[in-house]
Formats: sequence, C-alpha cells, structure tokens
Amino acid sequence: MSIQLLRQLFTVDQYYKMQDAGVFTGNERVELIRGEIIKMSPMGIRHPACVKCLA
Repeated sequence: MSIQLLRQLFTVDQYYKMQDAGVFTGNERVELIRGEIIKMSPMGIRHPACVKCLA
C-alpha cells in the first residue's frame, strides 16, 4: 500500500506572512525556491570572510 503526500507550494506573500507570524525561528535558515520552503545548510567558516571581502 502506497501513500501519496500532497505538496504545498507557497507564494512569496504567504512566505512573508509565515515569517511575520513567527513560523520560522530567528536562527532557522530557510529560503523560498519555486514555491517550496527549503532548509539551507549552515554557513561555513569561509562564508563570512568572503562576504566581508566583497563588501
């Protein structure tokens, strides 16, 4: 027996409303890509240094 899961795609407006409502914590790194909310991997050691050089 197989179970089908429904996939919910979100709009940018819905994403911002969820963010304002506190659905995501301050430390949680998520991104909206093609309607899906994707959990991002944590930044490595080199990332802040590269951002600082670019700025």
